[in-house]
Amino acid sequence: MLCNVLAAAQQSGVRRVVFASSNFVMAGERFRRTPLSVDVPPNPINAYGSSKLAGERIGKMFADRYGMSFIAFRIGVCLREHDNRFGPWIPFGRWGQEMWVSDRDLCNAFERAVENENIGFGVYNLVSNNEGSRWDLTDVKRDLGYQPLDGARPSVGPVGKAKTAVAYFRDDFVPALLRKIPGRTW
Repeated sequence: MLCNVLAAAQQSGVRRVVFASSNFVMAGERFRRTPLSVDVPPNPINAYGSSKLAGERIGKMFADRYGMSFIAFRIGVCLREHDNRFGPWIPFGRWGQEMWVSDRDLCNAFERAVENENIGFGVYNLVSNNEGSRWDLTDVKRDLGYQPLDGARPSVGPVGKAKTAVAYFRDDFVPALLRKIPGRTW
């Protein structure tokens, strides 16, 4: 479907498409502690993250081939419920809280993307200024002048910590262990 949208935009002379990608493109980095710039190789762990990565790559092809500007935002957690307020209900424990983006910051970034005249292609992390966040905003600040106005301090209770431990075991520890089995064919 994205190919059809981009083709129609290109044929109609649309100057720029701003794509809502997702931080799920980097979900395989969830349990590491390294900074997450857009230069870190993508590491999706599910179909959703993979489809967003494919969207970014399709946008690059349209930018390179047809000269249409394409900006992709790897958007953090933005909730419909709780009026997108920061709080313990944010999914994925500390990981989710570190990548929360307020409505005000989200709208600010999209407005800057639409108004910018200079970018042919760009992929940017989009989160608020959350304490301890690993999401590097250097590129989006430099290229678009984005300055997050909101932010919060992550706080995860015992239930959230237990859920994170289970997710680590399921999504990181066990797969890494299975990769070490000699002669593994699955």
